[in-house]
Amino acid sequence: MRRGGKLQVKDTAVLADGKTLPKTDPVFEALGTMDELSAHLALLHAEEALAGEFRSQLDDSLAACFEISARLAGSRDVLPLAGRLTRLVAAHDVLFDARSGGFRRFCDNPLAARLDLVRTVCRRAERRLLALPADGQDCIYLDVLADWLFLAACRCLAE
Repeated sequence: MRRGGKLQVKDTAVLADGKTLPKTDPVFEALGTMDELSAHLALLHAEEALAGEFRSQLDDSLAACFEISARLAGSRDVLPLAGRLTRLVAAHDVLFDARSGGFRRFCDNPLAARLDLVRTVCRRAERRLLALPADGQDCIYLDVLADWLFLAACRCLAE
C-alpha cells in the first residue's frame, strides 16, 4: 500500500467473516500452511505416474483443504467434512494392508518421496489447526490424510 509516496506494508488483514486481525495471528499461519498443503496436493495430482485411485482421493482432499481454509477464514457457508472424512477413512483402510512397520526411506522412488513431502506439510497444517479453536473434524481429517499419504508412499515403494 502506498501512503505519502512510500510503500507501507499493512499489518492487519480481514477474514471472510469481517474480523480484522494482525497478520501475525496464528490463524494466518494456519491459513498459509493450508495454502501450502493445497499447492503440494495440486502438484501431486498433476504427477503423470500417479495411479487413478490416488488421483480421485487427491481431488477430494483438495476440495477438503479448500473447505478447511474457508472455515478458518470465518466463512459460514461451508459444509462439514463428514462425507469426505468417511471416504478418506475407507481409502486409508484399503492402503493399510500395503504397509509394513518401521521407518521408510522414500528416496529411491520420486513419487513416494513427493507423497512423503506432502505428508509432512499435512502434519504441519494439522499442528497449526490444533493450536486454534478449530473444528475438530478438520484436525481429524488432516490426521487421517497424513496417514493416507504415508501409506500411499509405502504402496509406491512396494510396486
